[in-house]
Amino acid sequence: MYATTIKPKSINHLRESILVNSLGEGTHGTIELYQCKQISNTGVCDRLFVVKRIKYKTDYLGLKIKPKKKEIDRFYKEYEIGMMLHHPNIRRTLDIDVNFETIILEHCDGIDLLDYLNDYDHSDTVKLFSQLIDAVDYLHTNNIVHLDIKLENIIINPKNNIIKLIDLGEAMLVEENQLVYGLKGTEQYMAPEILSLYEFNPKQADLWCCGIILYNLYYNRMPWSFAKLNDIHYKNHSNNIKKGILKEYIFPINTNYDENNEAIIKQLLSMLLNVDPEKRKNSSMIKNYYSLLQ
Repeated sequence: MYATTIKPKSINHLRESILVNSLGEGTHGTIELYQCKQISNTGVCDRLFVVKRIKYKTDYLGLKIKPKKKEIDRFYKEYEIGMMLHHPNIRRTLDIDVNFETIILEHCDGIDLLDYLNDYDHSDTVKLFSQLIDAVDYLHTNNIVHLDIKLENIIINPKNNIIKLIDLGEAMLVEENQLVYGLKGTEQYMAPEILSLYEFNPKQADLWCCGIILYNLYYNRMPWSFAKLNDIHYKNHSNNIKKGILKEYIFPINTNYDENNEAIIKQLLSMLLNVDPEKRKNSSMIKNYYSLLQ
């Protein structure tokens, strides 16, 4: 069945397309995979696109409720920020259908990093994290913050180990050293200053998330359930960081890294997961320090 509700402004591919399958839904939108069926002199296109729609709620009669203004604004903000970005490790935003609140996105072949870690041998930690920190540094250099960096929002193509950072639903344009307020992102990845309900530096919060990702790549597990003092693992981490102790305190695994690389990774973890956001290093400093591994 051909889609009749996708009319992007500039790309013609989705004017004749079929719905391949649903990729899931989140709090604010539904994600679907479409395939172009436009016919040309060279045959059928068959190019894949990801389509994100505003999620409509229904009333007690089952009728759709028009999204609130803040949801519409969020939709346009996500599109506008996405169109500003051109980086090999960030999923491209391609177009918009304003009539049906639909954003058209690049299809990234692969699986999310959470699923990938199930069969992960840790030999590519350096390459994978290097791509992530390069993407985050690109965002921050352009005064954009992601605010929901997590394993599920990183797609990896197992054929070439290229990653793509996806989902700009929480992303913001910020001024230099601007502070923001509110619960942003996913709880397991939230920096302690967010959970404390203080104003926080969103760039430093992004880097905390990067620390959680690096921990997962290196140790293949989350460091704690929540970044709260009533979590014993987090309390141990907080106390050790304050004492300047650079060691692993939660079930380290055997790796093939030499002692120098292990020391660098543990130092990076202490930089990224510093409980004091003012002592957390910025993305450029992390990127430069991480280059010692390569």
